[in-house]
Amino acid sequence: MTDKLMHNQFVIFLITIFISANLISYSLGNYDYNKFIYAVVFLIIYLNTRKIKISLISFIYFLVTIFISILSVINFDFEVTKSYVFYFLFFSFFSFIVLSKAINFDLFFISMSYILSLSLPILLYNVYTHDYDIGILLGISYSMLPNFIASLYVLINSKNLVNQFVAAITVIISSYFFITRGNRGVVLCILIFFLLKILYKDKYSTGLRFFLTGVFGAVIFAVMSNISKVFFFLKDVLSYLHIEIYAIDKTLNLIIENQNLDSGRMFLFEKITSDIDGVKDILFGRGIGYFESINGVYTHNLFAQYFIEGGVIYLILPLFIVSIYLIKLFKMKNDKSNQENVYFFFIVSVFIPLMLSNVYWVSPLYWFSVNYILLSISRKKLTIVL
Repeated sequence: MTDKLMHNQFVIFLITIFISANLISYSLGNYDYNKFIYAVVFLIIYLNTRKIKISLISFIYFLVTIFISILSVINFDFEVTKSYVFYFLFFSFFSFIVLSKAINFDLFFISMSYILSLSLPILLYNVYTHDYDIGILLGISYSMLPNFIASLYVLINSKNLVNQFVAAITVIISSYFFITRGNRGVVLCILIFFLLKILYKDKYSTGLRFFLTGVFGAVIFAVMSNISKVFFFLKDVLSYLHIEIYAIDKTLNLIIENQNLDSGRMFLFEKITSDIDGVKDILFGRGIGYFESINGVYTHNLFAQYFIEGGVIYLILPLFIVSIYLIKLFKMKNDKSNQENVYFFFIVSVFIPLMLSNVYWVSPLYWFSVNYILLSISRKKLTIVL
């Protein structure tokens, strides 16, 4: 993005507070505090900005989502429908406001890193002194992930020794949590981050990136075909080194007990297909909040949720966004604007987690990333003073 007007450090700090609201709430011991953080921080950002920026393509994206939302409220109105629609409107408006000026992502990552460093002492005290169930540990893991990735960027790229030192301590302590209590999906996201950094270096040509992607895909296929042997081998190596990793132990227990490694994801996908009845459902879905209201659990997958809620027509939206990110990655070469890091951050912190867990409606970082990428491909943008 080439906007000359940029947010000052104070506003960037507020933006990262807003995005880190779940992490801060978990640290304070009550997840519901995030609503208070959202409200207060949003008000301050609005008073400091008082403008929004949109483009034709982001406006169309917004209108399509509004259209699906209105249909769901009128025709279905499930228990969570209005709540999801409210979060969509709220977080979209937040992103329109904060993207009215350019964002210095170097400062953004530094602020995210410091928020995690300040949250960790209380957060880990609560984790290791309370018997949290797997659901809360999952929520904590995913709430830490964006700040952890940001800390990695600061550690790798920052030229300020103090920032690097804080980031290093934050990464080490967070890694201990991920090893001993972390969710398997979050560990996978972190591994994917390092693979992306290796596979898509900005000096690589597009052809080389395609080749490396093919090689990586073949390796993944080979690993998945022998997943049991791979995990037993890893366990033997780690046991020799006297290291225990919670995610690996959990996976091995599932293998030994002859259970599915997907933690019920395939069952959820089968449930989605069985809930689709006829061409109308395929095209227009069953309504926002349908799956949660009927089955008592969310889909644990971004694309599956879009499809069950709005059908093939609605599914086009996330497919379009992900395709833009992939095209950007393959075409990015010798980039001096640091955009590659931003794309990596959104892919690993937003889109991959949403393919494994969580609900996109209630993710401020999701709507922020969507509007960011849509503005980045728009030639003409409209700024409206409020």
